[in-house]
Parts: sequence; C-alpha cells; structure tokens
Amino acid sequence: MKLVVDIQDSNVPLFMELMKTHNIAKAVMEVKNTRKSRFVTGLAQSFNELKLYEQGKKKLKNAKDLINELRDQGY
Repeated sequence: MKLVVDIQDSNVPLFMELMKTHNIAKAVMEVKNTRKSRFVTGLAQSFNELKLYEQGKKKLKNAKDLINELRDQGY
C-alpha cells in the first residue's frame, strides 16, 4: 500500500526515526517542495486508480479528458 502523509516540519525527524526503528515502512521519502508533493500525491492516486481498473472496479478516462484535467491542474 502507498500512503501519503502531510506532517508538520517539527515532527519530521521523530516520524522518520519511528519508521526506521520499528521497520514500519519499506521506503520513506521526504518531499519538501510543494509542487513535488502534489505530484507524489497524484502519482499515488493514479496507481490506486490503475489497480481499481485492473480489478474491473473503475473505468479509465480517455486521453483527451486526461490531458484537459492535467492542464486544469497546472501540469
């Protein structure tokens, strides 16, 4: 499972230490740039939608709709 968590800057060191010492996560990545953070969140959502599509639970958009949506979001 992929999980995106928004944490206050002051709590990042504690969070990272907890992830490492308790072997909770396979990989933990810190994203400081807001634009990159939005990208990572969107990418995680895309993977989830792909998984739902493969399970037959969701229909995907056509390319034209996808391009328009990306444009609207500033990409």
